[in-house]
Amino acid sequence: MAIRLEFLAKRWVHAHEEDSGEQLVYRPAGYPMGLSRNRDAIEFFGDGTVRREGIAPTDQIAFSEGRWTVEEDGKTIHILLEGRETLLDVHLLSIDLLIISK
Repeated sequence: MAIRLEFLAKRWVHAHEEDSGEQLVYRPAGYPMGLSRNRDAIEFFGDGTVRREGIAPTDQIAFSEGRWTVEEDGKTIHILLEGRETLLDVHLLSIDLLIISK
């Protein structure tokens, strides 16, 4: 599976109720999901920038920005956010579903 930019470049919201023991599930912003207080999100832009949203200790939304690239294997996303590197192993990417390893 090669990561397709036309599917990836959007804001993805964590649908934790769909997670499995080994995988995290994200849905596009606006996708109908149940109410939840603490949903993190990640937004990929076509120019290689990325923005992550999480919950700060004060219960406010915390933002971090950085860069992303696709590794040579075509299924791993390399993210550099504020000096920290993360690799996302993508299991499935479609127009309305992003599944990554925990």
